[in-house]
Amino acid sequence: ENMIDIHQVFTNSFVFPTYKNGLKDIANYIGYTWKHPDVDGTECTALYFQYIENPDKDKDKLQKILDYNEDDCRALMKVKEWMQKHAS
Repeated sequence: ENMIDIHQVFTNSFVFPTYKNGLKDIANYIGYTWKHPDVDGTECTALYFQYIENPDKDKDKLQKILDYNEDDCRALMKVKEWMQKHAS
């Protein structure tokens, strides 16, 4: 009850010159950059399965997953702040 789908509000309120309306596309357009631009949700899943097979050897994979999730949170905050600033 206290939550809203910010993606729906955002894409119904603004039109961006991007091919898609995903978080990565929109956040990139407004200036956010990811630590690992080549990593997406599917890649994170693969990295996780590789990590759990050998956690001692693949700590770098876990860090990529953590970075990806942190970037998603930061990108969403940047988009929210942009939307608040440009809403009329």
